[in-house]
Amino acid sequence: MNVVAAIVFTLCSVGAFAGLIEGDVSPPKPNITKECLKEYGIDIEQTNGAPLSDEEIYCIPACAYKDYGIMRPDGTIDSDKAESYFGVNDHEERSIFFSVYEVCREGKTHCKLVQCMFDNLKNHWKSSSKSKKVTRQLFSQLV
Repeated sequence: MNVVAAIVFTLCSVGAFAGLIEGDVSPPKPNITKECLKEYGIDIEQTNGAPLSDEEIYCIPACAYKDYGIMRPDGTIDSDKAESYFGVNDHEERSIFFSVYEVCREGKTHCKLVQCMFDNLKNHWKSSSKSKKVTRQLFSQLV
């Protein structure tokens, strides 16, 4: 995946989880992507469209989740903080999020945790007709 696609991936992946978490999620900070790219040693000017590794792809949204406080500095999910983003009527979305997290949490942190959660969300959406249509469409554009 090239850098431009990774930037789109980051913004959309935050949006995909924000679609599940319909509480008071603020939009990503304008510089979060640049900050994350720098944190992982990715320089937009020097990549010239070169593909990113799987780790780089999933580390970028992991950094954005840290910015929201959903992911702790140690790379695990802060369940209380994640819970606070769900609206009162978001029972199904809450259930999906935490069931996916339970599957992925053991032994996975940071980038690997994000990758596992997205893989499991993708699998869930293949078998569920009740997931929010807009969120599903947004996520399917990422993979």
